[in-house]
Amino acid sequence: MIRIFLSAAAASSLVLSSAAAQGGAAFVPDSASTRVNQMALPTAAPARVDLPEGGMAMRMGLRGGRPEVEVMVNGRGPYRFVVETGAPFSIVTPRVAREIGLRTEGEDPQATVDSLRIGGAVLRTMRVSVMEVAPGVEGLLGLNSYRDLLLTVDYPRSELRLSRGTLPAANGRDLLAMTDLDGLWGVEMTVAGRPAMGVIDTQGERGFKITPAEAQALPLAAAPVVTGTASGPGIGTQQMGAARLNGTIRLGDVEFQRPIIHTVPMPPDYPQKEWNIGAEVLREFVVTMDQRSRVLRLARESRGPVAASPPLKGLGFRSAARDGVRTVSQVTAGSGAERAGIRAGDEVVSVDGRAAAGLSGDEWRALANGAAPLRIVLRREGREIAMELTPEVLVQ
Repeated sequence: MIRIFLSAAAASSLVLSSAAAQGGAAFVPDSASTRVNQMALPTAAPARVDLPEGGMAMRMGLRGGRPEVEVMVNGRGPYRFVVETGAPFSIVTPRVAREIGLRTEGEDPQATVDSLRIGGAVLRTMRVSVMEVAPGVEGLLGLNSYRDLLLTVDYPRSELRLSRGTLPAANGRDLLAMTDLDGLWGVEMTVAGRPAMGVIDTQGERGFKITPAEAQALPLAAAPVVTGTASGPGIGTQQMGAARLNGTIRLGDVEFQRPIIHTVPMPPDYPQKEWNIGAEVLREFVVTMDQRSRVLRLARESRGPVAASPPLKGLGFRSAARDGVRTVSQVTAGSGAERAGIRAGDEVVSVDGRAAAGLSGDEWRALANGAAPLRIVLRREGREIAMELTPEVLVQ
């Protein structure tokens, strides 16, 4: 997030001091994150876009509900890029830059790519930042990539479309006026009967997200509980919390009933009072963004309400994977994990026969939200310990 506006899902190797996920604790950056937040990153649109008449459509992957596509860079690839509406700039990783021979410049490396081919569309002559994105991801297509186009992220069909033209005027129902939030796009929403603003973030983890300080004013069924971490350039790794809203959230004319909301501290330059609207919400729609006319279309077969999500579960401990090893960082007091004898510092070798270090955050959450006991193998002081652990409800 720059001033760095980049969704928390686009992870990097930068690490911050953690802030508490409850009680509105302040964001405390370390020197690395402070430097990232001050970067002047390239946000100019491509010099030209070659696009077939009628536009183009291509198959889109959905990792954890977040869109990604294959992209050819200067004729090389394909490389896996995420489609990001939570950043005003685009990225290639250092590995891609080396592989295709890009000339990088500056203390905060940037480069000019001759072409980015996305299906039948070719973006010509565009400046990109050169930095890490997330494990398994080789680039990021930010808002500048399609500033002069209609971007459609069709979640039901797993399809990405780019076309020319404009959307009809906003009507407050399925066509929403977009507000420029210093480089990001926000839309009006209603939270428990009160007006609010939400940033559209296709790479945002979870669904509705807000800072802990703002969450204190909401009618919650219970206080937020710590559920995990969120990572990204400019935010490092921060604790996330979750609680169920006693009320509804209305986005256009679609009502989300008693949703689970997620809390995470944001950097000082990120809009502090605005919500983040991520993948778990956007996947309900065919999302079309028209940046020139400042209109967002949220198409959906049914305009009926979205039912309350099921309870959120967890395993009673937090862990992090680094250098091919997943290590327990904290065990929740009174949890089944504590009763089973799991300790901070234990290496998590496998979960249900799958190597723990290779599990993505989405895969880990899916396992933690299951109903059946999980067979977990730990390594402690050179010996392996096997146990069964049943996911426990965190947010009812």
